Amino acid sequence: MPTSPIIITGASSGMGKAAALQLAQLGHPLVLLLRDGQKGRDAHAEIVQRSGNRAVELEHADLSSQADISAAAARITGRHKRLSGFIANAGAHFSERTLSPDGVEMTLAINHLAPFLLTHLLHDALKAHGAARIVLTASSLQFPFDFSDYNRDRAYDGYRVYGQTKLANVQFTFALARRLEGTGITANCLAPGLVRTDIYRRTRGASRFLAHTLLAPLMASPEKAGKKLVRLATDPALAQTSGVYFKHYKPSRAIPAAYDEAAQEQLWTLSEQLTGTAY
Repeated sequence: MPTSPIIITGASSGMGKAAALQLAQLGHPLVLLLRDGQKGRDAHAEIVQRSGNRAVELEHADLSSQADISAAAARITGRHKRLSGFIANAGAHFSERTLSPDGVEMTLAINHLAPFLLTHLLHDALKAHGAARIVLTASSLQFPFDFSDYNRDRAYDGYRVYGQTKLANVQFTFALARRLEGTGITANCLAPGLVRTDIYRRTRGASRFLAHTLLAPLMASPEKAGKKLVRLATDPALAQTSGVYFKHYKPSRAIPAAYDEAAQEQLWTLSEQLTGTAY
């Protein structure tokens, strides 16, 4: 059992919380990187109590704020020189255009730029572990990224913007895996299918009705979906697997645009510009 922790975002509820609990029950040390608030504190307390695992830490960050992310990453790597994994599970969906503290469209900021920046900031600690894993929660809902209007200054469609950020997760995974060759770190992404989650809590109208009424009977439980994240983060059979898009438990194919390496690199360059980093 590794003594270096796994970092996981989006673990205050739903699939992320279920995955964190399962990992804790398996004895893995964890750092839950959650937004400051009672919901996160309650989730942390419940995971510790139910698992009996005292090596589950709570760290706070608003993932829409790059300053918050940087400060949290510094605290984590100050305590842990080695990390065995990073599960970027946090996600958001907005019905109306909202800007982050950094002036970036909020869905892009949380769903893509946060894991991009965290991966950069945690890289040395992940590399020091020797066999670390990065897992991103993507989606089978994918739309080609609109570089001409990445900040959505024109007409806003929350559904389409969400799908663009989920494709960005896949493209980032592929570009990241190329850069990580030879480091011992692997990078994969997961489309878990329909899951009962509160990701649509900020939505209204048709999207909310669709998620909470029509599709609800078809959605998997958070516990079942969480197992998929746990497998990608821990299964010895996947120790050498990198740069793969998983749908449910199996390697699959994303939409054709995901495999456009020029677009992957364009996204990478944009992400560096928007986060002020050079990987």
